[in-house]
Amino acid sequence: MASYTITYNDKVQGFPSFFSYEPEQIQGMNNRMYTFKGGNMFVHNPNESPNNNFYGEQFNTTVSTVMNEDILENKIYKTINLEGTHPWDITLTSDLQSTGSIDADWFEKQENSFRAYVRNTGGDPINADDIPLRSMEGVGTAFNYSTLGDVDTIRFDMRVNLRNVSVGDTVYGAAAPAYDTLLKVGVVSSVSIDATSQLNFLLVDNSAGETTQLSGVNPYIMSAKSALAESHGVTGHFGVITLTQDSTEDVELFAIESEVMLSKT
Repeated sequence: MASYTITYNDKVQGFPSFFSYEPEQIQGMNNRMYTFKGGNMFVHNPNESPNNNFYGEQFNTTVSTVMNEDILENKIYKTINLEGTHPWDITLTSDLQSTGSIDADWFEKQENSFRAYVRNTGGDPINADDIPLRSMEGVGTAFNYSTLGDVDTIRFDMRVNLRNVSVGDTVYGAAAPAYDTLLKVGVVSSVSIDATSQLNFLLVDNSAGETTQLSGVNPYIMSAKSALAESHGVTGHFGVITLTQDSTEDVELFAIESEVMLSKT
């Protein structure tokens, strides 16, 4: 179990902060705080020292909060907006998902605030933990499926719309007749839509897939956008936001907000 140093604040009559450093003794004198560690005395908050450096070890600052407006509604948390002096690294989890994240570099400064879309670091959409992302879309039933080396060619009737499929999408398939097991095929390398020549097919790089070819005929094909490229947000009744800052400078954080929409399934 982790150990912490806890501070008490008379104004709030509570313990507002937890620190990772563990002194052997603490003493206040002349408006300064002194601690002892390993037989040495240290003064805290001197102007010449970097922030979050204790006993020669550099620490990060972490702030956690919960967003839980309309507690009975299932919601999608789409963005994080920060009012403060610096962007932060963020993880966003909920009662349904644990894959939301924002790197500090992804934030854009707009009207003195920082705004970024929540991305997902989850794995396959077919995994149980990632199904709430709803990032997978049905493409249609293929009438011809062939493999040559690391490339699968999946042909469709012209009535199957491939316009929502893009290069870089991940392709999944389920074999007929049961269509009860969904397998990862690979990544789309080319999309061909040519009504004149009646050509409607996908070229898929299967080198990193779980299967080189779907068994049976007429497999059903689905596709999913990159979780980092597309912002699907995080779905849940509440959102737990954890902010991490590694700056050694003074950092101020005034407010956190999120653009939220109701999840309708």
